[in-house]
Amino acid sequence: MTSSANTKAPSFMPTYTKVWHTKVHPTISPTRPENSAKNKVVVITGGGIGTGAAIAKAFAEAGAKAVGLIGRRENHLKTSAETLSSISTSIKIEYAVADITDKSALESAFEKFEGSLGKIDVLVSNAGYLSDIVPLQKADDEDWWRGFEINVKGTFNVIKSFLFHAGSNAVFLGVNAGLATSSEPPGLSSYISSKIACARMLECMQAEHPEIRVISVHPGVVDTAMTEKTKVPPMDDASLVAGLMVWLAGPEANFMKGRFMWANFDIDELKERAAEIEKGNELRLGLLGLTPPEMFFKK
Repeated sequence: MTSSANTKAPSFMPTYTKVWHTKVHPTISPTRPENSAKNKVVVITGGGIGTGAAIAKAFAEAGAKAVGLIGRRENHLKTSAETLSSISTSIKIEYAVADITDKSALESAFEKFEGSLGKIDVLVSNAGYLSDIVPLQKADDEDWWRGFEINVKGTFNVIKSFLFHAGSNAVFLGVNAGLATSSEPPGLSSYISSKIACARMLECMQAEHPEIRVISVHPGVVDTAMTEKTKVPPMDDASLVAGLMVWLAGPEANFMKGRFMWANFDIDELKERAAEIEKGNELRLGLLGLTPPEMFFKK
């Protein structure tokens, strides 16, 4: 596998590591033995298309025991499931049509998965929504709040269903947005606000459930319906976040509990700084310039 690293991040991108990636690289390869997903039951929301389908494919390549897909459109879920079946004949695959804002349908999907696949070891919360890109003053009320309905309430529903059906030492990985941690371009107030609310909710989840590994991830700028809406040209391959999710679900990533990271960061550099990250306030959301009381971050 060839390296995808640049010597540094693009000048307009914030970074945490010296090395920057745009596609899957050896350390996060789904076929790397250390990243094996053997015996794991994985559930992915928004798993029918885009990054969700790519993540499902990566877990199948990593040898997952079973994969459950949740999405709103059955045709996409069926296509994604067929792709997984072509990778491995031994993997169990189920899909359920459900909108994450529909608590009843979502819970039925999780009950179905536990009944047929078993307790959930890894949950990838990938479904999201980008409201129309317009200034606050011109925003359509319903569309603006729909960002919160899906990104916040929908994630809340996913978390609650997951906690009832999670296995021991489970992992919850939330696909977030780099904009929640960086600049504030005009017209994206709903998306930025809802995504940072979602990230903080996951931090609360981590504090309340130390037995679960919870991590927020910016997937990079990938070719999806959202990037089409923003008119921003894709800069990263979906294989990058797909491989990263597999690595984050593995044993090497335990020091990343409760953190927010970008898929572009170099994992080998993160591993070298594991003690610093685990014991300090690195890669946490907060107010710049403040030193939070130690008690707030006790495990």
